Amino acid sequence: MDWANYWLTVPATDPDDIRRRKLLNILLAGVLIVTVIGLVATTVAVLVGAVSPHQTEIQLVYLGGGAAIAGIVIIFALNRYGPGWLASSLFLLLLTAVFAFSDEPQQVVDGRGVFLFAIPILMASVILVPWASFVMAGVTSLVVSALALSIQYVPNVPVILGFFALAFVSWLSARSMEQALEEVRTINRELDQRVEDRTRDLAQALAREHAEASKNRAILDSIADGVIVFDRENKAVVANPAMSRILARPAEELVGADIETILGDQVSAEDRETILALLRDQEQKREAIKFEMGEKTLAVTFAPVRDVNDQVVGTVAVFRDFTREAEIDRMKSDFVSIVSHELRTPLTSIQGYLDLLLMEAAGPITKQQSSFLEIAKGNTERLHELVSDLLDISRIESGRADLDLQVVLLPEIIERVADSVRPKFEERDLTLTLDIPPDLPEIFGDPMRIEQVLTNLLGNAYKYTQEGGATVRVRQVGNALQVDVEDTGVGIAKEDLPRLFSRFFRAEDQFVRQQPGTGLGLNITKSIVEMHGGRIWVESEPGKGSVFHFTLPLPAGLVEAPLEEQLPLRGTALQPAEEAALPSGPWIMVVDDDPQVTRLFQHELQKEGYRVMAVTQGSRVVEVARQLRPELITLDLLMDVDGLAILQQLKADPATADIPVIIVSVVPDAEQGLAMGAADYLVKPLSEGELLSCVRRVLDRENGDESQAKILVVDDEADIVGWLKHALSHYGYQVAEAYDGIQALEAVAADRPDLILLDMKMPRLDGRGTIRRLRDRADTRDIPIIVLSAHPIHNEEEREQLMRWGVKKFLRKPVTVEALIS
Repeated sequence: MDWANYWLTVPATDPDDIRRRKLLNILLAGVLIVTVIGLVATTVAVLVGAVSPHQTEIQLVYLGGGAAIAGIVIIFALNRYGPGWLASSLFLLLLTAVFAFSDEPQQVVDGRGVFLFAIPILMASVILVPWASFVMAGVTSLVVSALALSIQYVPNVPVILGFFALAFVSWLSARSMEQALEEVRTINRELDQRVEDRTRDLAQALAREHAEASKNRAILDSIADGVIVFDRENKAVVANPAMSRILARPAEELVGADIETILGDQVSAEDRETILALLRDQEQKREAIKFEMGEKTLAVTFAPVRDVNDQVVGTVAVFRDFTREAEIDRMKSDFVSIVSHELRTPLTSIQGYLDLLLMEAAGPITKQQSSFLEIAKGNTERLHELVSDLLDISRIESGRADLDLQVVLLPEIIERVADSVRPKFEERDLTLTLDIPPDLPEIFGDPMRIEQVLTNLLGNAYKYTQEGGATVRVRQVGNALQVDVEDTGVGIAKEDLPRLFSRFFRAEDQFVRQQPGTGLGLNITKSIVEMHGGRIWVESEPGKGSVFHFTLPLPAGLVEAPLEEQLPLRGTALQPAEEAALPSGPWIMVVDDDPQVTRLFQHELQKEGYRVMAVTQGSRVVEVARQLRPELITLDLLMDVDGLAILQQLKADPATADIPVIIVSVVPDAEQGLAMGAADYLVKPLSEGELLSCVRRVLDRENGDESQAKILVVDDEADIVGWLKHALSHYGYQVAEAYDGIQALEAVAADRPDLILLDMKMPRLDGRGTIRRLRDRADTRDIPIIVLSAHPIHNEEEREQLMRWGVKKFLRKPVTVEALIS
């Protein structure tokens, strides 16, 4: 197809001009082929007598076809030898004229022919400059308007507006494409220049070998990289000592050998072909390539050797041994793994036993002892935070901090983080306000990492704010979502702002120094934001607070998220749970006049399999309870009707008297509610898992389940097994223990547990092998498993496979008792 490429390609210096001219030639060739086929078909029809050659239509076909071929030839010649923009313009005008007279005027103006005018509008931005689509939209609008006026029609304004809208879309697409092409060309030029500069320096040094042979020999001998010079027949003529060390072969064996003999059979066939191709083409610009050679990782760069007449007389190859760097990367990975296990594991035991002491599992403690234990626990959490931050930094540096990208709604993440930190703000009488529009589009991101960013920023706002509070705002700015976290804290000095995102940096402020912290959080936050393709910056003044801004780019082509269903007004009594995937567990009726609270409780309970009916109007509670007959009711006290009065009505009605009621209120007074028959009393705000734990406990008690769930704890650390056994037993669970996978399988065979807490790294049989064997047996494959390990599983495919095998949740050591019980 060389002849076709010859006629289609137009010689020019500007790559954009070449591309446009070639596209025009392709379009001309397509039109020519269609025209010739039409003429041939017409001729065949005339020869077989299907039509008469004297018909006006047939004569017009021949006349139009001939004119089209002549026009194509003229435009092709002009495109090849004249200005490309003129040829493209004539082609578009010719195409517009053909479409204008291709059908009845009525159909062209306001019928089936009008859509044809979109073709030259789209073509204009491709074969001319991007803004030419607007010019072509104006031309087609004038043509359509003129035709409409000629037949006494009113010009179709919506169609004309549609032409310009199409021109706008075409302009955007063509402009983006040209910008992308220019960026690629710039990058290629820079890379080519770097490689060329590097290889040119070495080639020039070798070219002077004829005059300064001994000096160049000394240079070659002192270079740490391996150097081989090949002649025109690609035979090695020079090999320096470093090359001998890299290949573990004397230089005498290398001299006279070709590249294939030097590489031997230790290089893969694909890498071998690439290296041979680079060596054979003496004039080709060469770039460094990496390849495996036995147990070593090497990189090779080629450059031509020229004589005084600038003639290529050979090739120089520079080999660099990257084996040590690769080994360091592997050692770093192993070190991170060891640190992850050897630090997190004892931290789990320390934090766990501190929780047991604070729970008075070993007997009563005094206030002073409790204070000391809280200090120890707080510092344990600080150490855990430091270990996690250091591991995050290490993963980011080594490029192993992969993002689990998925389509996410940013408002959901913000609300989840705000719910988790709001109790801390309320403890210090600080406000936490969310300003989130209802129609924000979806983004691509790692929800866990975005949560980490927001948690770091809100955590700083909490630590460094004494009065006022924090506000989180979200808005769309261009092609990104911008999140602003504003606080009324101590602020940041101007001289500290440039170093704020550096590692281990903490401002020289007495109040700041009094707060716990590692100085790594903002550095990690910045890295995570940049990994998402966004940026982060801060505005602050001492004494006036700070505003941290960060952006997350919108994915191209992703539509806006649908508006969430609005929450019912307070006057609405019932809020049925969402229809999707309705759970089949016990019915729980959530009674609270705050829609945000009912929504939160619904989400937590439905996630655990409970069916939920929310009631926001106190006067309807008894009526709905009679109809629904739920297994349990959670009841707020401060509503339009007094909650205690509702409780009294429920207990007085025979139809609802046996339904257990858990009071969930901001009023810290449990005595009266419990005296009136409440099954339990919780005080808002609730800690993570507190509601679920209470619901399970009450339902178990109501069902007469005296023997609590049996849990098998599997971990090779005796301290951790002991802590888990004490903590779980304290909450009424029956606990069995095993110290590796083999013992776990034996324990399961002896007494089938209801749940397995499983470590992943153990002797004899690790966690994965244990899960696989449990999966293989019909009587154990349905036992739920919670992985509790110091080694987080980042590979998404492996996580999905383990979840298919029965893993319900992944927890990372160290973990608090509250999180474990929830």
